[in-house]
Amino acid sequence: MNAAIAPDLVSETEVRDRLQRPAGPLLLNFTAGWCQPCKTFAPVLGALQRAHGDRIEIMRVDVDAWPALAREFEVRGVPVSILVRDGVEQDRFVGAKPGAAVARWLAERGVALAAVPADDRTPLSHGAFYGDDSLKQFLVERLYRHMDQGQVKGSVFPSWQDGSGSVSAALVHHPAPEVFEAVTGLPYGFAFALEFLRLEQRRDAQDIFAALAPGQEVGQVPLRLIHAWLGAETLDWTAALDAEPYDTLRQRWLALSGELLGGADIANERWIELARAARALNTGGDAHHQLEDDLATMVEHLSPPSDARDIGAWGLIFRRAGFAMARLAEHREGWTEEDIAKPLLRHRFFEKHVPVDAEGGFDRQLFEAKRAEWEADNAAFLVREAAFMGAGRFVDVWTALYAPFRPVLVDILRST
Repeated sequence: MNAAIAPDLVSETEVRDRLQRPAGPLLLNFTAGWCQPCKTFAPVLGALQRAHGDRIEIMRVDVDAWPALAREFEVRGVPVSILVRDGVEQDRFVGAKPGAAVARWLAERGVALAAVPADDRTPLSHGAFYGDDSLKQFLVERLYRHMDQGQVKGSVFPSWQDGSGSVSAALVHHPAPEVFEAVTGLPYGFAFALEFLRLEQRRDAQDIFAALAPGQEVGQVPLRLIHAWLGAETLDWTAALDAEPYDTLRQRWLALSGELLGGADIANERWIELARAARALNTGGDAHHQLEDDLATMVEHLSPPSDARDIGAWGLIFRRAGFAMARLAEHREGWTEEDIAKPLLRHRFFEKHVPVDAEGGFDRQLFEAKRAEWEADNAAFLVREAAFMGAGRFVDVWTALYAPFRPVLVDILRST
């Protein structure tokens, strides 16, 4: 399917005209030119359009070109694909799925396709390291050498350049998802799980890789790690979240995903209801509700959880989990809601008052004047921030939050 040509991008006017016409189902895909998973997914949509264009219409919208439409549909990450009937959203999914997975998703929601194709992507049925202990030993020992030389650093996304990078990329000497999967036999969601734990030193990683057996199936590991993290009492979620509805949302997702992990079949309507509740609680960028928005975004995109090979979904989930850990570190250090909001408010202050041109240039004199103004108005916060960020205090607190989840992953691997 990936050889197909992507459907053309459409305008907001074209979308609104289509929504007003009584017609068959519409799959509305929100995308962006800078989004790599979007580029991967676009030809998949083209193949579906070619095969099933008489059963469903597919429209692609650039969120940067038409931000008002993206806001109207509560799009907070791309790619997002929304099934619409008679102008009303029926369901949505995030990420770049294989064509067969999209076709099955549509068929399960009553879109009568001509046929649901077999999966067009080779399944990872061989397990970790293709069941080859010598391959595991080679890759892991090479990773340890990089760690011993200080060449592995924590990162939001896998990275590799000039012989150094993040843990999953260092394992295979490449940051690309397809290379990680092809070399290790592991789904890319597992790479994000490793990155989330910020493994930089041999001692941090040894127990994890010792528990990862050649041939082991790890498809549920990313979900089980997030489930353990969102359920961890040590993080004091109830106190850290601003209001009871957010903690209730967290507990509802833990209960439903717990049923799923226990082997239960979950009716799609239950996931849809939970995803809508999460979207309703998302403020869309309130600086005073960053942790709450991170939680709501994760719950929305985990309802239901995506396949472990879904790069877009698990990348977004673990990225927001990393942001949440920073907020939890600030909360543990005694920061108030206003303190936690200050860094983002500062960023927005300079965005508003110190314009940046297309080349990244700005008026240095204006910047210094505005900085003096902001610092004078926020002197008490700057003292607290300096105390937290100075002398490695923030790193110590942040590391202490992450450390307990490394043995959690070990336990998950041992019980999988």
